[in-house]
Amino acid sequence: MNCELCGKPATERAIIEGATLTVCAKCVQFGNRLAPPAVKQTISYAKPAEPVLTVVTNVHTLVRQAREKSGVSQKDFALKLNEHQSVIHHIEIGKPVSIELARKLEKALRLTLVEESTPVQVTNEKTKNVAMTIGDMIKIKGG
Repeated sequence: MNCELCGKPATERAIIEGATLTVCAKCVQFGNRLAPPAVKQTISYAKPAEPVLTVVTNVHTLVRQAREKSGVSQKDFALKLNEHQSVIHHIEIGKPVSIELARKLEKALRLTLVEESTPVQVTNEKTKNVAMTIGDMIKIKGG
């Protein structure tokens, strides 16, 4: 970091004309030297991991096999679910399925189609032994 008065490498903190500045050893004489605070600060940016719901990858095969096993046509099955026949057709050919629709299918076919998984929690911790700057304060409030 450079001195805020002359631009040379800064090593000190001082109050000069009411402002707290980072200054070099020469420029510290223009104000009152501040003792460097021995602050050990830990900033954690981790959010608690929330369970994530996902639909199984082979939902189309499971739905088709269960429907055929029960001897129900796509049209009748769609009526039972209060959906269009095209929705059932799209599911069975492998189109993506929403969580809500997968829950409906689970109840109708007595299958497990929605899995709950907890993502791996990644933490980013920084430990500092330096004085806090205005930039650090902004990051904490905004983070």
